[in-house]
Amino acid sequence: MPATQKALFIKEAQGPWTLEETEVEKPGKGEILIKVQSAALNPVDYKIKAWNVLIDGYPAILGSDIAGDVEEVGEGVTDFKVGDRVFTQSEFLKRRGGFQQYVVGHAAYTSKIPAKFSYDDVSTLPMGLTTAYSALFTPAPTGLGFTPPTNNGFGKHADTPIVILGGGTSVAQFALQLAKIAGLSPVFTTASVGHTDALKQLGATHVLDRKLSTEQIKAEIAKVTSKPVLHVFDTVSDASTQQLALDIVADNGTVAFVLPASVTATGGKKIVQAFAGLRSDHNVEILKALYHDSIYGWLEKGLIVPNRVKVVPGGLGGIAAGMDELEKGVSRIKLVARPQDTQFKPRSLQTQLLNTMATTQKALLLDSPKGKFVLGEVKIPKPAKGEILIKVKSAALNPVDWKIQKYDAIMEEYPCILGSDIAGDVEAVGEGVTDFKKGDRVFSQAEFVKDRGAFQQYVASFARTIPPNLSYDDVSTLPMGLSTAFNGLYNADPVHGLGITPPFTADAVGKYAGTPIVILGGGSSVAQFAIQLAKLSGFSPIITTASSKHTEALIALGATHVFDRNWTADKVKAEIAKITTKPVEYVYDSISIESTQRLAHDILAPGGSAVFVLNPTFSPTERKKFGMPFASLTIPQNLVLYEPLYHDHIYGWLEKGLIIPNRVEVLPNGLEGIIDGLKRLEADQVSRLKLVARPQETA
Repeated sequence: MPATQKALFIKEAQGPWTLEETEVEKPGKGEILIKVQSAALNPVDYKIKAWNVLIDGYPAILGSDIAGDVEEVGEGVTDFKVGDRVFTQSEFLKRRGGFQQYVVGHAAYTSKIPAKFSYDDVSTLPMGLTTAYSALFTPAPTGLGFTPPTNNGFGKHADTPIVILGGGTSVAQFALQLAKIAGLSPVFTTASVGHTDALKQLGATHVLDRKLSTEQIKAEIAKVTSKPVLHVFDTVSDASTQQLALDIVADNGTVAFVLPASVTATGGKKIVQAFAGLRSDHNVEILKALYHDSIYGWLEKGLIVPNRVKVVPGGLGGIAAGMDELEKGVSRIKLVARPQDTQFKPRSLQTQLLNTMATTQKALLLDSPKGKFVLGEVKIPKPAKGEILIKVKSAALNPVDWKIQKYDAIMEEYPCILGSDIAGDVEAVGEGVTDFKKGDRVFSQAEFVKDRGAFQQYVASFARTIPPNLSYDDVSTLPMGLSTAFNGLYNADPVHGLGITPPFTADAVGKYAGTPIVILGGGSSVAQFAIQLAKLSGFSPIITTASSKHTEALIALGATHVFDRNWTADKVKAEIAKITTKPVEYVYDSISIESTQRLAHDILAPGGSAVFVLNPTFSPTERKKFGMPFASLTIPQNLVLYEPLYHDHIYGWLEKGLIIPNRVEVLPNGLEGIIDGLKRLEADQVSRLKLVARPQETA
């Protein structure tokens, strides 16, 4: 552990942001030292700087939301050990903020990070979650006084309406999820109409256009419930929303603000102000119960979902620009800095020479046909003309990986390196490459060539840029699943695809409005991308099959109807007939075992087309056609099909949220963790998420 570190200071009240070297603090009794990997930005940070409030002195390091690795534990700490991935909320103390590379936090207010989440993901939680939790579950003068879910409050407040103003804020998004856990219903929120589906997935039962007048909002609420609205949480709390909150709440009701009140309550109405300080008297015990005992399980079960992330470039040096962006207004997203990416002074010549001399890397090798995986050393490849060398930060696992091992399929030479889905940093560029430079964040689909797989620390490939709102783990879930879904839907060759017009032009987007499509296997990665692409193409209804627990998530992606995957073919056909009288001419079977292929055939109208991700097990009848997509980049026809997708459209679709990556579970132990991960995939123990390895974490 170094004695010094980089930290972003405010040297004096209302002073500028200043990046400086400072000492690393030692943890005291009951404390841990955290190596900060991700630190989220919050409005309170620029407000502290501008208004000279909350902080206990200067020079000060701000930043409330921290995620990283335990570097050292203090006396009496037994729940954490060095290397644990953790997240916590900082205190409002001048040396305890998150905008530094190492920070001391209290073990009692710290949680481990579930494997499925990245540092970036969980760094979005603390301040927003704590503020929402305090507002809902502490008594006046700081909260609305509901029974905390950590204290037998799960579902306790059924049939109690609540209004949460400002659904686009981080605080509101956690408040919606907590309200759902507490059983509150109906749960109203206000937001841009473009956020409706996402906010309903989080827990809102009704999303009202934020542009509606007070009277219109009250009228919409009255259509839904005859009960008085006694609880309103205003997560924006400017003068206009505070007045709206008071106008909505019934007499003798309570409104909670996140800023000091600028309005006066009448009619027995009460105003409270939420405060997220860990050591505030009203928060001490409930936040210990939240962070130390409960939040890990809630995250694992999907009861609490982190915010979407946009990574601020430049490490700590990018925070000042991030604060400017935050102050101008961001919605439904959290800005996150990575302190370890902060540029240091030039390294010593000796260090540079040592790095230059590195010629080998760790790789996971499949040693022979139907053989075993072995961790070994291989040469780092050189990028050829038109290629780039990628330092692989995240590599996703796919079913094709275990199938290649088990059946000796696709690969022609051994030993070979498998893995199709790559995300990382450009390490070097080959001749003629002008679109990329060293350090660019990119993702790529690997070729089925012996030394071009993702399961290594460096790979030569072609690539596309990662939007700043997504992490390496996020985009590593894309390539194989997206390419397979895209190929099956849009390949004009009936041997491989359904021949749908790709949504690359204005007239092709929404072209298939009113046309039904059935996508079997909604829990698979391929199906989740197929659903989103079908939505882009305008298909409706979009019907999928899945476990019922995935219904809300799949509807948020674009499915209009989610059928239980255990239904019989007759039951599925009967339910489809209730939804549409039009023939089902398109079916995408993302599972493609014999039973789902038979179901696809039975659903399909005469003359219709179905695609399978595995070879058909029987021949179609009634002029029905079967195809099988193959996502390999080595097929010239695919290169033509994918070029506009990856070169012209995917970046924008990702940035706009039209395509959303899969949920992630990060495997431990880098490349070595892949072996057990593939066994889980083969045993069908993974649904609605993607297993991701981090090659650079290989021991």
